[in-house]
Amino acid sequence: MPERSENLKPLELPVKVPIWAVASFKISRNGLRQDLGPPHFVETDSTRTSGGEQDVWAYLLPTGQRLLIILEVSTNCAEFFIDPPELFPILAALHLTSDDPRLLPHAPCAMT
Repeated sequence: MPERSENLKPLELPVKVPIWAVASFKISRNGLRQDLGPPHFVETDSTRTSGGEQDVWAYLLPTGQRLLIILEVSTNCAEFFIDPPELFPILAALHLTSDDPRLLPHAPCAMT
C-alpha cells in the first residue's frame, strides 16, 4: 500500500455507526504505520480486543465515504470498515487493487 493519499481526511473517533466490515488485509504493524502514519488511536487493553493491541485509523474520503481501519497487531491483519459499504472507492483511495494477494474481501450481506 503506497503512502496515504492527501485526500484522506482524519475522522474523529469513535466512528459513528452504521459502518460495515468489508475486507481483511494482511499487513504488519510497521508496514501499516509506514503507509498511513501514526495510528489515530492505539488500544492497549487486551480485554477490549482479541487479546492483543489494536491500531486504529479513521478517514473521510472526498466522496463522503467513511473508512475505519483496525489492525489486530498479534495477527498482522487489518479490517476495513466502510460506509457506504462500497469497497472499490476505498481501494482506489489506498492505492490498492482488487487482485492484491493480501486483500480478502468479505462476501456481501443481504440488507433488508
